[in-house]
Amino acid sequence: MRRLRSGLAVLCCLGLGACSTTYLEHSDDGMTSPLGSVSWSSCGGLQCARVRVPIDYAAPELGTIEVAINRVSALGAERRGVVFLNPGGPGVPGKAFAAASAPALRTLLPGYDFIGFDPRGVGESAPLRCSMDVDLTGLLAAGGVEAMLEGLRSASRRCAAENGRLFNQLGSNQVVADIDQIRQALEVEEINFIGVSYGTRLGELYAQAFPEHARAIVLDAPVSPIADVTEEVKAQFDALLQAQGTFFADCASGTLSCPPDPKGIFDSLVATQPTDSDRAQFIANWKLLLSAPPGREILAQLLRQVASGQVMTAGDMPVMASVNALAGINGFANLSTNCADSTVPPPDTSEAEALLSSFRERAPQFADSAIAGFTCGGWEVQPDPAPALAFTPRVPPLVIGGTADSLTPLRWARDTVASLPGSGLLLSEHYGHGAVLYGSKCVFDFIKAYLDDLTLVPEGARCAAPPQPPG
Repeated sequence: MRRLRSGLAVLCCLGLGACSTTYLEHSDDGMTSPLGSVSWSSCGGLQCARVRVPIDYAAPELGTIEVAINRVSALGAERRGVVFLNPGGPGVPGKAFAAASAPALRTLLPGYDFIGFDPRGVGESAPLRCSMDVDLTGLLAAGGVEAMLEGLRSASRRCAAENGRLFNQLGSNQVVADIDQIRQALEVEEINFIGVSYGTRLGELYAQAFPEHARAIVLDAPVSPIADVTEEVKAQFDALLQAQGTFFADCASGTLSCPPDPKGIFDSLVATQPTDSDRAQFIANWKLLLSAPPGREILAQLLRQVASGQVMTAGDMPVMASVNALAGINGFANLSTNCADSTVPPPDTSEAEALLSSFRERAPQFADSAIAGFTCGGWEVQPDPAPALAFTPRVPPLVIGGTADSLTPLRWARDTVASLPGSGLLLSEHYGHGAVLYGSKCVFDFIKAYLDDLTLVPEGARCAAPPQPPG
């Protein structure tokens, strides 16, 4: 696994490869709605089920797949409704996120059944599987941008052949339609939704497509309200460099315990990795550790160890549980969804080369981050653009922006609020990606008031960072 390398994801640079299997199921019923209510079964202390949906909503007679869901039931007798959860990605399984987070959420947010789901093409929901090994950085180094894009074109054609009609039906518009199929199968009139990162796009689009069924929508660490892959990559690169600069500034001020010349040690570590693959993995690990607590403390410790004479390669770096979950991302589904969603054509070869050159000038160690900005030029998936946020929600959403989020910049939260009249903005001073994951109890108090009574946050609402654990 992890052989489709360097730049497939907008929100995390991981890619996965796997053996070919076609997971399409066909029926002749031409179904356009779920086949009856959900039939739950026990699974690891939770309840699990599957909901059958059309592969292509424009042609439902051409076959179906099953979307896997799970449920963490509310504690006690009180029932306030259901809350759908999505952790982002795209390409990240949602059932695992629900299983890990919902037990705590049902204590913080009592009265709700929490519903997790693996979006189509991901996890247990007809996962996209492509039998290929594409080294994007190797192709780029050997033959430039056009060689890399041609390698992706060939890979996408093979992947399309191996997965049939599903390959071109992974965009967010299709996932949102699946969410409403799940709602119908659950036999509820309204759903609440908590989406993190890319999951906010699903919440926004659901409120736009199915306003009569969308109640409280929480948008935590929102992505840009305009689905433009290249511009998203540029904004994330800016945020990455800001996080890197803050890290070294905190080393200099003593906020972090670092050895002398931490930037020089970092530069030397990158330069002395034994292979290009090790170097790419080292940078990927560094970026992940930089994005979430306690990663900065781990990086400071790593620099101290190197300063004391220890040799450090990518394989020696620790991996935090909080970011190791990203290893479960389906990189092919990530790429197909991002490219289908994008409202702007991908850069041509000369524009891609200019983007790569600008990244190299600003921060050569992180220059490969530019690859995600032009991979859609080679991944031949059918466009299904995510609509711009140009509507007034029936229920104004709660938008939560992290002031120190290096993956979804704070300005995206502000842009989202500006695009959704009536919505409220809560600023959270936590470090890391997503207030649901890293914020303080203050954040959950505001979420609870919103879920229970649709009470939006007051103007200027802000939550301090949670207290740091001792040591």
